[in-house]
Amino acid sequence: MLPKALGNLSASLEIFLANSCGIRGMIPCEIGNMSNVIWLEMGRNNLTGTFPDTLSRLRKLQNLGLDENKLQGYIPDNLCNLINLFLIDLRNNKFSQQLPACLGNLTSIREFHLAYNSLTWTIPSTLWTNKEIQIMDLSYNSHNGSLDPEMGNIKSMRELYLSGNQF
Repeated sequence: MLPKALGNLSASLEIFLANSCGIRGMIPCEIGNMSNVIWLEMGRNNLTGTFPDTLSRLRKLQNLGLDENKLQGYIPDNLCNLINLFLIDLRNNKFSQQLPACLGNLTSIREFHLAYNSLTWTIPSTLWTNKEIQIMDLSYNSHNGSLDPEMGNIKSMRELYLSGNQF
């Protein structure tokens, strides 16, 4: 379990990497106090619960990796407040429901990994208007619907993974 005292490192901590540490339980809301963090990774653990709303307070965050955990519920709209995000990796969790349409407004995003969740949605058209995305992995969800013709406008796209969905 992550100690709540992590939030006390707010003045100095810029990088917090805790991948493959066997961490169990929920992400403490105090993690939102680490205001100088630019790189936050806690992948390949046993984190449970929902996406903490307090992560939206990490305004300097550029890299968010919470992959291969047991996080569930929805991805909140306030994730879109993190305007410096370069990479979002939330693959291999249990996220469901709809993606926030505002994610496409995050113009700094270059990599977006959401494979192997339980998302049952139509891909928001705003994702296809971000001209800078290079890697997008939405494979193995429960996407149903058609692909937006706008996706052809992303000239910087190098990798697009859509396997395991129903189009």
